[in-house]
Amino acid sequence: MRHSKRHYAFALFIFFLMLLVTVLGLFWRHPTTDNNQDTSLPAYVIFQNKIASTALDHCYQQNPDWRCREITLCAWPNGTATAIVYANYTIKCIGSTCYSVNGTYYRVVINTTDWSVIKFEPAEEGIVQRVISECGGVWNTTEK
Repeated sequence: MRHSKRHYAFALFIFFLMLLVTVLGLFWRHPTTDNNQDTSLPAYVIFQNKIASTALDHCYQQNPDWRCREITLCAWPNGTATAIVYANYTIKCIGSTCYSVNGTYYRVVINTTDWSVIKFEPAEEGIVQRVISECGGVWNTTEK
């Protein structure tokens, strides 16, 4: 039985239609799963992680050679958050052991509405305990 050009064109059309549906199916995501957040985590943990990553990202933007560590953070009732990061330079590495110079504490103030950094400034050494105390005091009085 001889097939006409029309039959071949129709078969080719069906083939490409199936290919298109397959490719679209690979890239389509359901709206509720179309984010990078781990939905098994509580909201406050996701919020804290966002504050910490914003502070660390900003620290590394100041100087890519710094080694930045997040020390503590507090989200305030006014829509801002304060994160304390510690930054220092790695000056020499021998194998997997690296030596670094004394670092500096930095206060990073973040607007938690648009995630912009409001302030990035050196902080005194007692800043960690002070932020922890003030944060506890603010939230204890707000909850009463």
